[in-house]
Amino acid sequence: MSPQELKHFEDLKAKSRKTPRVTYTELARGKEWREELPECGIIEVVDRSETSAWLVTDEYLHGIISLIDELLDEREERQIQGMLAAREGCQDWREGEDLASAAKASLHARLDKMKAAAHGD
Repeated sequence: MSPQELKHFEDLKAKSRKTPRVTYTELARGKEWREELPECGIIEVVDRSETSAWLVTDEYLHGIISLIDELLDEREERQIQGMLAAREGCQDWREGEDLASAAKASLHARLDKMKAAAHGD
């Protein structure tokens, strides 16, 4: 993550921790939350002190979505790096029909082992 994106994430996290709360009654009757929402980006809706919903501005929601997308991209990149690191010493690269045949043979060998284990062999 770039420093700007990290700062954006920290800002989102800080906002969510000090989020204004509004009850259903205040939501239905009051107008203060309408003034607060554009300023803070998110408001917690509570029912008997339990969170029941969140009011979120478009900008705040897009920030959350982009953060989630970025975290998923980082996770995928780390998974790929892990797979490449695990196969670093492998020099037996196959492709096409050779790869398909080797995969089928591997699956059949595993199936034979499972059958043997199931029959007590």
